[in-house]
Amino acid sequence: MNHRQFQERLLRDFGKTSFRPSSKSVIDGFLNCPRHCFVHQYRFCDEESWSTFAPDEYHLDRVYRDEPLVIVGNGEFTYKSSNSQPSYILALLDALSVESGHRVLEIGSGSGWLAGIIGRIIGLEGRVTGIEVLSDLASQSRRDIEALGLGNVEIIAGDGRLGWKAGAPFDRAIFTAGLYAIPPALFEQIAPGGQLIAPIRMLGHGDVIAVLERTETGFRSTQTFDGYFVPVADEPTRVDIVEISDDPRWRSFSSNISFLRSMWWGQSNPDRDFIQKSAGFRSFMTIALPEARAFRIAAAGKEAKREEFAFGLVDLNLGSAGLITKDRIMGYGRRDTLDRVLGCLDQWIDLGMPCGANFRVEIERSRTAEKPSGKNAWIESRGDQMFLWELQS
Repeated sequence: MNHRQFQERLLRDFGKTSFRPSSKSVIDGFLNCPRHCFVHQYRFCDEESWSTFAPDEYHLDRVYRDEPLVIVGNGEFTYKSSNSQPSYILALLDALSVESGHRVLEIGSGSGWLAGIIGRIIGLEGRVTGIEVLSDLASQSRRDIEALGLGNVEIIAGDGRLGWKAGAPFDRAIFTAGLYAIPPALFEQIAPGGQLIAPIRMLGHGDVIAVLERTETGFRSTQTFDGYFVPVADEPTRVDIVEISDDPRWRSFSSNISFLRSMWWGQSNPDRDFIQKSAGFRSFMTIALPEARAFRIAAAGKEAKREEFAFGLVDLNLGSAGLITKDRIMGYGRRDTLDRVLGCLDQWIDLGMPCGANFRVEIERSRTAEKPSGKNAWIESRGDQMFLWELQS
């Protein structure tokens, strides 16, 4: 099989996922910008060893699977760059409504593959600017872009949070790295009525992917999705998983388990599926309880020598915690934090177990923004920006 046959197989496979690009322009862009032309060294997320790409059937079969490819970085939560899951990223392009002649900014351009697809869609009258913080990766992607003759695509090595003033205003922009707040430059560089896709990082670990329209005072979502992108490199307000196992304050009360209840998220394999299955509640919890975080704690029982992922509330000074893991809910010390976590869980269930995709969000550059008038609405301060979350009816 040649690469075109593998591409067509992948298009057929898209129907088996929840992400299926529908527009002809996006599908044509995908077919005319082969993924393998941007893959050199890679591995799947669950692999430890790296593979060097060669244009044979073995590697083409792997590259044209509907899975993300890690291209830089090691560790489950420390990818520096990845080539995103094809069906997902193409569905986002559908949502962004890129058209011929558009000026498009991609921040976190990584391998350059997405910038190349956009370049095919917008044609010679349009312009794509990709910004990549890893200079070696930017150089490689620039060479790959040039090899395909994409003269309407430029790759810049730099900090994407600054945008690219020389190319502004942009009709469309896409951030392909998770961010905590909208970079101030984008309020100025995206044209009124223009659209931005932004993976908004949630404090419980994970992203809400928002398609945002530029308004007079900020941005307003038109669509939202659940997902996960590699975090923005060295973001000052980055949202990391909190490591507390070695904190003396945590150790002083972590053996005092005052509450224990089994929890099942509907996953067939707790170790493999927990992160995905719990994403909806984690997104809701960190909107309704902005102090909530994701943590690494010592595992229980026979697995006590390793750490596990948990999320909830921890008050180290009060000696109190309420945490949820892949298979249980635990309270430590005083019940204060546990009661808040359980109350949030009950509220989530009462509301129909919404996920991040069920929320609208408005983002304002003002600390005095008014709370939405709806009943199920929350306001969250992120630096000097206000995020106004409202559950869609």
